Amino acid sequence: MKIKKTVRIFLSDYPFLDYAVRYLYTFFSRLWFYFRYRGKIDENTFFFESFQGRNASDSPLALYKEVRKRMPDASCFWAIDAEDNDSFIALSAAKNTQCVIRNSTSYFMALAKCQYLIFNSRTPFFLKSKKNQSIIQCWHGTPLKKLGHDITCDNQPTASLMGTRYAYSLEAEKCDYFISPSPYVTKCLKSAFAMNGEKILELGYPRNDELVIYKEDQAYKNNIKQKLGLDKNKKIILYAPTYRDTDYSKKEAFLSNNKLSTETFLKFIRDKGYIVLFRGHYFTKANSGDKSFVNVSRYGNINDLMLVSDLLITDYSSLMFDYLLLEKPIFLYLYDREKYFKETRGVYLNIDEEVAGKICYDEQQLIMALNSTSSDMINFCTFNKRYNPYEDGHSATRVLSCVTGNVTGCCRSVLNN
Repeated sequence: MKIKKTVRIFLSDYPFLDYAVRYLYTFFSRLWFYFRYRGKIDENTFFFESFQGRNASDSPLALYKEVRKRMPDASCFWAIDAEDNDSFIALSAAKNTQCVIRNSTSYFMALAKCQYLIFNSRTPFFLKSKKNQSIIQCWHGTPLKKLGHDITCDNQPTASLMGTRYAYSLEAEKCDYFISPSPYVTKCLKSAFAMNGEKILELGYPRNDELVIYKEDQAYKNNIKQKLGLDKNKKIILYAPTYRDTDYSKKEAFLSNNKLSTETFLKFIRDKGYIVLFRGHYFTKANSGDKSFVNVSRYGNINDLMLVSDLLITDYSSLMFDYLLLEKPIFLYLYDREKYFKETRGVYLNIDEEVAGKICYDEQQLIMALNSTSSDMINFCTFNKRYNPYEDGHSATRVLSCVTGNVTGCCRSVLNN
């Protein structure tokens, strides 16, 4: 892995070479995979991978639960990064479910024989669907940050802009379905992946079903608090910043530092008696800062954290759109707004007019805003109508119905326009 990372960093400075290496790697790895793992597809078999095997979560987990409920005899395979991973341990005991270590022989065999391959982030370069096999790309959130072909700033540390665009075009070519929760996301997917809408199923995000179902279930939320060791009588803040393309260490990869771990903010939360959960981005090395923050960066199900929290502090993370479903206060801590817009990938929306939440540029503004917390500051009906129009707790049912050909669910395929 260290060699691979070093090569990627080197190639990022040479766009044409980066593109050529990715193209050749894809070509030869596909040949290897095709001839090494030939064989027929097994019917009613499902393969799931979430965040490159870091855990079992997000829309793949929601769809897995739906498969277990509606197709109990189906065989399921989960890609997990290590045997001591909590998800590996938990899923190994489940009926008709087998865990495979990512990039192992068992992993490649599962990819070669399963009928449905379900991911929530970019898939392996060597992968290409066979006859009677479908690759379903759920993605992992409503984008605010620009993606793929929409990025114009060529300063990512592990890929050139040309290499990134090739990777996104390849993803569009290989996947049979892309899942979208709204017309807005559909538009972003079409431009980011440089594709038309024929592969897009605009049905809602399966991962958000839990937010709708358990929104008012206090007993469910209290059980989560107990599992996390949180005082159920204290106010809980979820601080979930995204990563920055420029915050990169060759030794430790992308970093996620807690910008609220300061004397002023620590005094504020201690005086108020608040609990603050720190959630770094999934592929960063998260530093939660002072021990007063509860580091939940490696906690599997982020829906649990959203459900138990009383308000959200974020920045450019897609989490803000999911959080709208809970109709709780949202604060955007944009301490680096000018730099982020000019020196990193940029955003799709006018953040002053098209994004929900109170914008704050320094910790004093944030503290003042938190002291006057009110959910009335957001028109949830308007924003949810735009960003979450299909979220009714049944998105997983619709998606599974569409991809398996069971038309009892409602399919909304978006054609090219």
